[in-house]
Amino acid sequence: MFRECYFEYSGISSEPYNLILCYIGNSNEDFDSGGKFDLKTDTLPLSHETLLYGKDYSAEPLTFDVEIVNHDDYIPLEQMIEIKNWLFGQNGWKVLKLNGEYQDYHLRCIFEPGEDIVDGIGYRGVRCTLRNISPFWYGDEKEIVLTRNQLITNYNGVDSDTNWFGWSTFQVDIEDTGCANYIIHPTIIVNTNCTTAARKVSANYFRLVNTDVSTISDGIAMEDGDYINKATSKIVFDNSYLGEVVDDDYSNFYDQVTVNTRYVTFQSERFDSSSIKPVIFEPTNPDKLPPMKVFTLHQGVNICRIYYGYAYDSIIFKYTPVYRLGAF
Repeated sequence: MFRECYFEYSGISSEPYNLILCYIGNSNEDFDSGGKFDLKTDTLPLSHETLLYGKDYSAEPLTFDVEIVNHDDYIPLEQMIEIKNWLFGQNGWKVLKLNGEYQDYHLRCIFEPGEDIVDGIGYRGVRCTLRNISPFWYGDEKEIVLTRNQLITNYNGVDSDTNWFGWSTFQVDIEDTGCANYIIHPTIIVNTNCTTAARKVSANYFRLVNTDVSTISDGIAMEDGDYINKATSKIVFDNSYLGEVVDDDYSNFYDQVTVNTRYVTFQSERFDSSSIKPVIFEPTNPDKLPPMKVFTLHQGVNICRIYYGYAYDSIIFKYTPVYRLGAF
């Protein structure tokens, strides 16, 4: 379904070269359907059953051979050199988009050179191997924005004109658009801003957790101690890099921090990012959390909790859905 079409690779279109993706002399009766994985298993002594720990999608990336040709004319030597430098000179994973019905999806791949395709006149194209970064195709990036009002609507803590602290519950919906059901490591943009908050709060830590409950009401009803059992993932970092609040002066208590949850890295808009420290191990006091895996989302309803929600203008989640579209 992807054959004989123009494409764009690393931001460069194949159309000016009159190059299309196609097969010459190769079977088109079957192809890799994508989304393969290895099972991570183990066994226990004297047990007849196998333990399943999960699926390793990185073990089976999408890989297949393609032919990139000019059907209408031969390719001059100088242009052939230019084409090879474009296709095979990349130093990392690059985006590949196909023209036509599937142009809303893309691969993140690299081409490995194979053979030149020639006829009696000259060069026609190249055979090469496409290696994708994963077993999946990628869609357009999605963005979910939660404002301060949305973060604090479902709140069960202490609230007064001068004091505000406690947990708020909110919902993050990951829409099912036909994408693969997989664990999402979102990019989180945290807009801290106590300078305009309705309540002045000193949020010493940014604390965000996902839970195993399925409704907002269940999230609100959770006691502090329930986080030991019902929180499934978290991201916590120290806000002390913003400086201390002295004499109720919050004028410097603002920043935008971009959190990469896959690699647990932080990028500050105002400060040296190395000053932002993730908190992996916390005391198991009722208002804090034990060690657990880094914050993730999943397809469907995610019931999340945030501490000191008034301290944040907004929280933004970004993620890229993936699809099992298979090989060419």
